[in-house]
Amino acid sequence: MITLYEFPSNLSDQTPISPYTALIRTALNYRRIPFQSEFISPRHLRTFARYLGAEPTEICPDGEKKWTVPIIVDDAFLRRPSVAVSLHEQDARPSGKVDDVQAEAEKVAPTGLGGLEEGPSGEVSPFLAISDSLAILRHIEREYPDPERPIFPLPSSAASTPTAATFSSSIIAVETPEFFDALCRLCEVFVDPLAPSFAPVEDEEFWVNSLATRRAAGRSDDDDAESCTDTAGQDTATQTIPKLGSSEFESAVQEARKALQPTISLLLHSSPSQDGPWLTGPTPTYPDFILIAWLRTIEICAPVLYKRLVEGDGKALGVILERGRMWARFERTKEEWEMS
Repeated sequence: MITLYEFPSNLSDQTPISPYTALIRTALNYRRIPFQSEFISPRHLRTFARYLGAEPTEICPDGEKKWTVPIIVDDAFLRRPSVAVSLHEQDARPSGKVDDVQAEAEKVAPTGLGGLEEGPSGEVSPFLAISDSLAILRHIEREYPDPERPIFPLPSSAASTPTAATFSSSIIAVETPEFFDALCRLCEVFVDPLAPSFAPVEDEEFWVNSLATRRAAGRSDDDDAESCTDTAGQDTATQTIPKLGSSEFESAVQEARKALQPTISLLLHSSPSQDGPWLTGPTPTYPDFILIAWLRTIEICAPVLYKRLVEGDGKALGVILERGRMWARFERTKEEWEMS
């Protein structure tokens, strides 16, 4: 089974508020692939990622390695013998499926979260671990094929609409949809500053420092990640979001609506399918999953902003979320929640 590692929140059901992990959750649920979500504290991510053998998603100028979530572990595959092989390479293939390697896992499994702070003694999990959202989606598409539910747009569907041609039709090279930067900018302004307030108490300080680091670096990360910039001496005060009705708020909304308008127009003029319309054809694909994941995150963290985005013809965005809400959901049984 696939295990998806996410950061918990302090919401009643601990729903993660990362759009990047929501993207993977949406794709897995859409493809009906069994998986389980497990929480990992950002304070333990580096040690745990090393134990898993997951490739770092960033290497700083000084050579320091950084990791992000989402990370998945697929216990249907053994990892390659050399951890140095990049899982981001297209020819990086797992060494083969196995039916039962539980005994091997038990030899190297960490003994509870408390042990992660000091880290396992050089042990590495035998199972395939993949970091980076796109690398994860490529693995799912390659190893769990479903021609009726492709994750990436097919050549015919991408070529049928000029606007949709900006979406990649290949697993080898997936272009970022044009609207992605606008959604990331919205999260950077309205969602990221709220990370400390949504974090469990024990992780609040981590997120305050992380935000200060990212502001000092003048960047937002591709996934939920550490930054390469040192925070020593930096002001770690939590950034505030634009106030409702302020010029900054209105400017951010208008900028986002302008960037999203081509996508909205495409949705409004697409021929409805049984459960569509979708951006690249009769079935949802990668660009739709991005919209669903980011809109759901904005809806949770900044509901006033979400309402503004789906006003007027923006209702087409709301339709996408409503149709994909079941795939983006985060659900845990009562027993799982009580044990977490």
